[in-house]
Amino acid sequence: MTMDKDFLPRSEDCFVCGVKNPHGLKLEFFAQENEVRAEFKAEPEKSGFKGIMHGGVITAILDEVMGWAPALAKKRMCMAAEITIRFVKPVPIGTELIAIGKFSQDRKRIWEAEGILTDKNQNIYSRASGKYIPLSDDETRKIDGYLLYRDGKESFFLK
Repeated sequence: MTMDKDFLPRSEDCFVCGVKNPHGLKLEFFAQENEVRAEFKAEPEKSGFKGIMHGGVITAILDEVMGWAPALAKKRMCMAAEITIRFVKPVPIGTELIAIGKFSQDRKRIWEAEGILTDKNQNIYSRASGKYIPLSDDETRKIDGYLLYRDGKESFFLK
């Protein structure tokens, strides 16, 4: 794994990446080698059953990495139309995790992506696939207008 990370913008309110959402996960995503990634720890407040990470939290994180993958590849934002997830095994609280999203197919009106949740030893906890609806240029500009870019970076979109 190289050290070069191209950090993605965040928003104030998003449940997954929002910097000011008091109930959110506050994850930071980055693009690396044609993938979107997030590295984080399964903390106790992310639990479902005692000692196990909640499946809904896992799904939200995989949705985010999968949604960003086609958005970056196609230079337009998108939103989820369908997500399929396979929980391979429970995630123990305390596990250091990596969520990875990859753009897999452009079907014109639907973009497809794949996601995986693994640990640093490449143990797989969940696999996902998603179908995303591309947003218009105007919708992308509107969303981009409230995104918070790191270190003064400019928009990833509509260049």
